[in-house]
Parts: sequence; C-alpha cells; structure tokens
Amino acid sequence: MGEVHFNNLLTVVLGSLDALEEALPEQDSHLNLVQSAVRAAEEAGRLTSQLLAYSRRTPTKLRMLQIGAFVQEIRPLLIAALGDANRLDIDIGEDVANCWADTSALTSALINLVTNARHAMTGDGTLSITANVVSGTDFYPSHDGFELPQEEYVAVNVRDNGPGVPASHREKIFEPFFTTKGIGEGTGLGLPTVLDTVRQIGADLRLGPGDGGAEFQILLPLATEADGKEAEAAAPAGNDEVVLYVEDNLLVREKTVLMLQNLGFSPLVARHGREALDYARSDRRIDIVLTDLVMPGLSGRALVRELARLRPALPVVIVTGYDPDGPDSGTDMASVLMKPYSRAELADALVRNLPSPRTE
Repeated sequence: MGEVHFNNLLTVVLGSLDALEEALPEQDSHLNLVQSAVRAAEEAGRLTSQLLAYSRRTPTKLRMLQIGAFVQEIRPLLIAALGDANRLDIDIGEDVANCWADTSALTSALINLVTNARHAMTGDGTLSITANVVSGTDFYPSHDGFELPQEEYVAVNVRDNGPGVPASHREKIFEPFFTTKGIGEGTGLGLPTVLDTVRQIGADLRLGPGDGGAEFQILLPLATEADGKEAEAAAPAGNDEVVLYVEDNLLVREKTVLMLQNLGFSPLVARHGREALDYARSDRRIDIVLTDLVMPGLSGRALVRELARLRPALPVVIVTGYDPDGPDSGTDMASVLMKPYSRAELADALVRNLPSPRTE
C-alpha cells in the first residue's frame, strides 16, 4: 500500500510540474527550476522501485536447471542489457552438472550483473559467462563471511574486460547506496539487490580477484544425479491427449515435441500463431494448447484471445522466459510454464490444466 500511495503522490507532482512547464514561456527564468524538479521526481520514482526490490521478499520456486541451456535461453535478454557496442561470450559445456535455482531470480541477477558490466566498459568490450562445478577451496572469498552449507556448487562466472574494481572499493561494493557514479546516475542498489536475490535461493554472490576486469561468481547449489532421477520419476504422464504446440524456434520445437511424445501426449505442431488458428478453426481434436508468448506475427497473447473466441473451453499454457507477474508478461489469460523447463515441469503444467476426469 505504501508503494501505491507514494507513486500516486509522485504522479500528482509530475503532472503538476508538466503542466507548469507547458505554461511557462521558453524564455522564463524559472523554467530550469521546473525541469530540475521533474528530473528529481522521476529519479525518486526509480529509487523507490529499487528500494522495494531490495527490501521485498518474493516467494521463490527452486527447480533443477541445466545451467548452459538456461543461459542460452535468456541470451536475448542479456544481449539487450549489454548493448550493441559490446560482445557476449557464453562458454558453458553440456557436461556441467545441473543446479538448483529460481529462474526468475537468476535471470534478474544475471541481467543486473550484465548491466553493471555495460556501464563499466567504454564500448567494444567483451563480457564472458562460464560455469563449472567447484568445491569450497575454489569459492571466491565472501565479503561478509557468509558460509555456504554444501561442499560443491555450480559456479557461474560473469567477467568483463573493463577497468575492474579498485582495491579501495572492494569492501564497499555490496553496501546499499554505495556507488561510483555521479549524482542522479546511480542509486547503489544494483549489487546489493543481486546479493539479496541469490541468497534467497540458497546461493551466494562473490567478487573475483579482478585481474583485468571485474569478475563475479554466483554459486548455485549442485543437483545430484539422484535429484534428477527423482524428478523424472515423479513426472505425470499423458494419455494420448492432443497438444496443439505453437513454437517458431526450430531447435526448441524439436526438443519439446520429443518430450511430449515421450510423456505420452500427441503433439499437433504449429510453427506460428496463424497456423495454430487454422487448426483451431478446423474440426481437428485438440485437448490443450501449449504456446510460446513471444513470436513473430501473431503473438502468444493475441493467439490466446483468438482461441478463447473460437474454442472457449480449450485450456491454454503459455511458455515464457519473462516474469509471470510482471506488467508486460501478457500471461494473465492463461497458465504459465517458465523457460527453460524440464520434462517433469512440462508434464505437470499440461496435466494440471487438462479437464478432469481425463479419458482412460
């Protein structure tokens, strides 16, 4: 409630300042004062959002991840955060063991680190992301003595080739409000937010030695082979239900079709939203729809609206890599399956949304 109240006040302040700015002639000596007040009010709004993100404890959902596949999945988001002037180099082999993480929290942490790297590099820089399994002797030291309970973790190392972190700043960079940026350019809540986010999921963030750039190490709990077998064994199975599967990416499509078949579903594949609508208009049997959210042409959001008109009772599961509770997620009209997903998670999302009782 406090956030809503404060944002309402800021809306009134900004609206009044905008009206005043419009009313003043260009030569008025008070115009600069009004424009400064507008910038300060806008910065107050951004600072409030970051303070809330830092203090808020959001529920987390741990899931087993193949870290290389996960980072490749969110690669477009990382490239957008890094900017066109810099290069992203992801070097994570398929043989790196699985780990436990909350996908939304880990995505947020990586985007924050990448954004910091972009600000540190002056353009034409390179950011590298690697991962490997490490034991206690290979952990970078904790700035505050935080102890991790496990012996082994999956370390995700994010390193840029910028100027690095000066020795005088190394003990301070995780402190709230510490920033090296000018007034109005930074709040000093970026790294504290990342640290808080990863510790919520049983992980930790460490600063590397800093030779030739800044390096951060995210330590994620290692998932054992037994964890993987248990997750797969617990997966619900299909009963030959027809899944209208809509995905424009060929590699993702082929992988998921195979998963659907192995789970006992009958995939009906559409390469884009228009093709999916053609199936929906026909008399083909469709028990449930599984569709990507972001697609060229007809988006997943628009597809869901059309399907609701053509087949109102048809359940839909939207697949997305975005925060399902975010304002631009577009997932309020259907159930959500977060990317990347395991076979067990795929099965659970479909079975949970199929009508009951299911046909035997």
